[in-house]
Amino acid sequence: ARAEAAARAKVEAETQARLAAEKQAAAEAQARAEEEARRQAEVEVRLAAERKAQAEAEEKDRAEAEIRAKAEAELQAIAAAEEAVRLEAEVVKRQLEEAQRAEEVLRVSVAAEQALEAERQVQALAESTSNKLAAERAQMERAAKSREQDRLRAREEANAKALAETEEAMRRVAEENQREENEEARLREEAEARAMAAAAAVALPFLEPRKRTPFRFDKRWYKSIAMTVVGLLVALVGLVHLLSLSFYVPKLQRQLTASLGQPVAIQDVHFSVYPAPHLQLDEISIGEGAAIRIAKANLFPTFTSWFSDVKVMRRIELESLILSKDNIGALPVWSQHQTRTVPIQFEHLQIKEGKLTNPLFDVFAFNAEMDARRGRLVQAQVNSTDQRVTMHFLPQGDTLRIDLSAVKSVLPFEPRLPFDSLKVSAVIQAETLNLNSIDAQIFDGYVSGTGLVNWRKGWSLNVELGLLQIALQPALARFTKDVKLTGTLESKVRLVAQAETLESLFGAPQVQATFRVKNGEYSGIDLVRTIQAQSRGGKVSGKTHFNDLSGYFQYAKGNYQYRQIKLQGGLVNASGNIEIGPEQKITGNLIGDLQTRSTKQHLPFVFAGTLDTPILKLSSP
Repeated sequence: ARAEAAARAKVEAETQARLAAEKQAAAEAQARAEEEARRQAEVEVRLAAERKAQAEAEEKDRAEAEIRAKAEAELQAIAAAEEAVRLEAEVVKRQLEEAQRAEEVLRVSVAAEQALEAERQVQALAESTSNKLAAERAQMERAAKSREQDRLRAREEANAKALAETEEAMRRVAEENQREENEEARLREEAEARAMAAAAAVALPFLEPRKRTPFRFDKRWYKSIAMTVVGLLVALVGLVHLLSLSFYVPKLQRQLTASLGQPVAIQDVHFSVYPAPHLQLDEISIGEGAAIRIAKANLFPTFTSWFSDVKVMRRIELESLILSKDNIGALPVWSQHQTRTVPIQFEHLQIKEGKLTNPLFDVFAFNAEMDARRGRLVQAQVNSTDQRVTMHFLPQGDTLRIDLSAVKSVLPFEPRLPFDSLKVSAVIQAETLNLNSIDAQIFDGYVSGTGLVNWRKGWSLNVELGLLQIALQPALARFTKDVKLTGTLESKVRLVAQAETLESLFGAPQVQATFRVKNGEYSGIDLVRTIQAQSRGGKVSGKTHFNDLSGYFQYAKGNYQYRQIKLQGGLVNASGNIEIGPEQKITGNLIGDLQTRSTKQHLPFVFAGTLDTPILKLSSP
């Protein structure tokens, strides 16, 4: 039993050991299976990830290929569109050039007709003005000639009368001398007769009376005496001419001061007889601070004025006159004083080598002549020394008419614009200058207008001008070199300025204008390419051609404003506003429209930068 029990225990132990071994083997097999399954799962996961990554890479490559293909297609489409735009632009450009040539031919024809018509009008106006001025000048010349003839006739009559009186006096002296000689001869003859009678009564045979010839005055002595007298007179006149009349200076200064209403100072006075008796004044100054300086003045009084309290100067000649700004306003005062009873009045004033100096203008060198009658101005003529500027002054009642004509010259103040011709007709009345007409030919075009200047309380200027067919490029070059704009300008301009003094009148003007420029281009920005690029970073350099550019311009206190700008070109149209500040900074906005056969774009832009480097970029949404 024990053996069986031991056998059974041994069998059970072996069975348990075998079962444990089998269990361990099964566990190891299961572990190996699980490890194999895990490894297989990991392989499958890795393979799945690789397949997914490969699929994603293939999908990405396919997407990138599609993007590249789409981009290439878009680039090809853009290139085709650009080529189409270029071809269309060339076609439009050719059409525009043909249209421009046709319009240019038409414009030239119309301009030629307008120029001919304007020239005819200007010529008619010039002929009318010239004829009127010639008639007035001829009338004044006839009046002056008549006055001169009257003066010459009166002088000849006075000389003839003086000569007749001299001859009568000499005849009476000759008759008296002859009567004295005859009386002396008669007395001698009577004395000789008495002596002979006495001798005959004595009857002395040896005494024979000698016949005596009467004493006569030799006529050749007349010539000697006359030459002596003439020599003494010439010596006396020469002595008077060389002597200074400084003792007469204070009195003459007082008389001229009372006659002009301005203080007058004279350095010296001389008397001269050539070409006629007159006074020669040296180094004259007129006004406070010697505002007017005259190197020499010759005063030719009338014959009767030498012995009269009121000296009437038949002619006054002024040489090397310098007129400064300080006494320009004193000219009307002088004219008013001359109409009163003053010690010295003049009939004809002549200025040689005069100069007008003013900080606002260039130095104006001129010659002038002025006629007056009874202290009132009759007419005056002022010519520049180069004969390019002529001014004629003619009183008309309480007004003074001024006609200015100039050719081939420049304005005497900045910006010194050159002009081919300039005609101004104006009237001065009561501290007001009315510019009735302004006509000029400048920059191949025409300028006409009117204006008003007033200096009653300070200085004010109001001018309205019309500009026609002005070549814009040379005109702009006179103001700035930063803007390059070509074309033909038409404009209506109004200029207003106010200041306390004449020198500061143009310091802060206000300008308003409407403008229109035809057939031009702007160098600096290519508006077509800027719209195509749709750039937010800045401009696209180049040129913008246009058929018409119009708008409204305003300037005040250093600010330039361009409002309601409209640009019309072949492919592009634009509208907007621009403002340029005192430091030439540009701000503004612009709406650009580009239309071709295949595309149409409407984009907003903004301006930035400065005048010399403008920037046009796409506006932010």
